Amino acid sequence: MERICMSGCFSIPGEAKISYHMKYKFISILAVLLVGNSVSAQHYSAFNGSDKFGSLSVYNNPSSIVNTPYKWDLTLFGTQFTAISNALRGKNFPFYASPKSKFSIANGNYARNADINYNIKLFNARYSINKNQAIAFGINFKGYTQASSSRINYNDSIKGALSFLSFNEHDRILHVRLAGSAWMELYGTYGFTFLNNETGKLTGGATLKIMRGMAGVFASADDVGIEKSSGGDPTVYNILNGNARYGYSSNLGDGSSFSGADLFSHSRTGFAVDLGVEYIIKTQAVTSVYDQENEKNNYEWKAGFALLDLGSNQFQFGSQSRHISSLKDNTTGSVFQDKFYSVKNFALFNDSIATIVNDAKQLSGTFNVANPARAVINVDHYISGNFYVNGELSFNLVSGKNTNNIVVKESNLITITPRWESKKFGFYAPVQFTQHGNFWIGGAIKAGPLLIGTHNLLNIFSNSQYLSGGAYLALILRPSGFIKDPHNRQYDCPQY
Repeated sequence: MERICMSGCFSIPGEAKISYHMKYKFISILAVLLVGNSVSAQHYSAFNGSDKFGSLSVYNNPSSIVNTPYKWDLTLFGTQFTAISNALRGKNFPFYASPKSKFSIANGNYARNADINYNIKLFNARYSINKNQAIAFGINFKGYTQASSSRINYNDSIKGALSFLSFNEHDRILHVRLAGSAWMELYGTYGFTFLNNETGKLTGGATLKIMRGMAGVFASADDVGIEKSSGGDPTVYNILNGNARYGYSSNLGDGSSFSGADLFSHSRTGFAVDLGVEYIIKTQAVTSVYDQENEKNNYEWKAGFALLDLGSNQFQFGSQSRHISSLKDNTTGSVFQDKFYSVKNFALFNDSIATIVNDAKQLSGTFNVANPARAVINVDHYISGNFYVNGELSFNLVSGKNTNNIVVKESNLITITPRWESKKFGFYAPVQFTQHGNFWIGGAIKAGPLLIGTHNLLNIFSNSQYLSGGAYLALILRPSGFIKDPHNRQYDCPQY
């Protein structure tokens, strides 16, 4: 079976060998997309609805920063990753993750997909100006990489291009899509109160993000046919038709070299916005003096609606970006294999492509990759004591089915999160359904300033399943002793 090592070595048997130099450059570009980026607040799903994470919950709804019981909080560092793929299998992912971790391509005849996102948050701060207004700001690195294909038949006995074609000869038309975007962003958020009375409170918020694109890639291939010639020995497989566009941002190099220093020196500036409102239905139960001191927590229901990541990153085409169409006659599997066997970089790849197509054009100018724009509905309900339950529904606003639209999307769909939390500790059990149909049962704990969790605890019980899950970690500082736990506060002496 083909094995792929996280350390960057591909072990591909027989005729399917790929030049190490080509692999190295591909891995470098992929690393920028995955590690120089962001997979809500953007996949910190445990604390959806909680008012204890103001500087992180801003990503789920900018208006939520007003309804936080702390004067301020600061996320020194936060990181999260999510990986979903029905094409790769990994051992106990993500619990068995190391530079030597191995993944295998899954056997089968079906449509394949991959969806990976990651984010890093640095010095994300929130400050309450007064009980009706708050601000937040910080710096983030985000990124999304997504790919999909039509039905492809793969088996670990495949030894090269000819073997692959023989497995996929039966009335097969291939389609492939790839989109990736990574960027740095500086953001500023303002939250304010529309109304506040005895029964409820309505807040609103807006975030402006100034982005700097770090990497952008896309590829699409359509109507690629495979035909088996009748008779003859050995069997001949013809590759027919085909129309493809592929491009990358110029800050990823010239197709034969790559320098990390170019990521920002050749990047462009973009903008995005988040908008949100939140309504709290206050408890009508009789409260003590201690509850009144902490009235921001005294609600029965809390509902929010937000439009997130409305914007896009713009990139300049790299010099080896191309639009190719119309394969030449007699383009067989053997010809294809011979042309690309020793390719070492994108420039040589394009030289080889030009010999087997009738039309090859260089792509110039700029291209845009739309951010994962989405609408999010969130409802939070207080049960009793320190117990709450939260429900969230997320809709992507741009489909990306049009080949001219380059879009990255969120994988979240529905999340139900019961939680128990106090000021210092918290236990969270998010249950998620993703846009790809995955069912996850996650878990997270909060202990003082530390939050740590995983998207899918079910991975513990599997040694070799599809990639499905991820993890998150955050270090959050809050003012010590600013509020007391509401639980059993009636036994404390009041302060006058």
